[in-house]
Amino acid sequence: MKAAIAALSLLLLLSPALALSAEFVGQKQVTLCTCDSTIIPIVVENNGHADAEVMFESRGSTGILAVSESRVSVPAGSRTLHNIYAAASCDGSEGYASIAAKATDASTGGTAHEAGVVRVVQCGRLSLKLDKSAFACGESEYGFTLANGGTEPAKGTFSTNLLDSEYTISEREFNVPAGQSAGVVLRVKVDDASRGTTLVLTANGEKSSSTSATALLEKIYCAGGNGGSAGGSANGNGGNGGSASGSANGNGGNGLFGPLSGFFTLGLTNFSLEWTLLALAVLLIAFFYYTVRQLEVREVELDRRVLAR
Repeated sequence: MKAAIAALSLLLLLSPALALSAEFVGQKQVTLCTCDSTIIPIVVENNGHADAEVMFESRGSTGILAVSESRVSVPAGSRTLHNIYAAASCDGSEGYASIAAKATDASTGGTAHEAGVVRVVQCGRLSLKLDKSAFACGESEYGFTLANGGTEPAKGTFSTNLLDSEYTISEREFNVPAGQSAGVVLRVKVDDASRGTTLVLTANGEKSSSTSATALLEKIYCAGGNGGSAGGSANGNGGNGGSASGSANGNGGNGLFGPLSGFFTLGLTNFSLEWTLLALAVLLIAFFYYTVRQLEVREVELDRRVLAR
């Protein structure tokens, strides 16, 4: 009897205090879209003779996957189920990462036991570019195209670097099927302060990285309220962003009173050299007109006096 007890004691001493194993339930690999999250059920088994405190961690491609860091208890000789929250980053990177169960007991040497692999893919590959631009009196119009090169529909919203009062947009939200594209039109009320600045339109995907395109704000000053021209050129790159620019020239209204109308519309904040010269010309014309009228009045008065004699 003593020999049996001694043998059992020796066996316990030789057997590991912790004998952990972990695995995904029903699968070895989970596919997860970037900027998305999921719950992964993991079974942890402790075949040792000591209770274990276990934490879960991600390994592999750094930064593409994060898991919940809460500790769980796995009693000796038990098999427990744990639902692990895993989230993929939104930076657009793809790759593989594993989730491992790691005992927090220092005596185990920090050995981690892999439970399964997570594949992170970019399900919605968005790209945005400026296709065309048109300019009119006090307003600029820009046509953008949003393309989805991913494997799933891409949903999200548009945003700009402008104030809400400065523009209107044809669509605030987007839902673009995989492999397709959609257009959006932006109309900007360009004032003297914003003219020449850069417009940035951004497509913010719910489950994909954001993409942006830019355009240079332009405006045609139309004297008398008539005139204008359309045109533009653009280049855009998607994925991590895009760039574009547009330009146009137009002259509206003819004659003296057209420029005068434009002059008073612009006000003193846009008092350029050309408008200063125009104002001086108007003053000179008015002065000569007044002088001629005074001479005519004097001649009439002299004639009247001569006739009166």
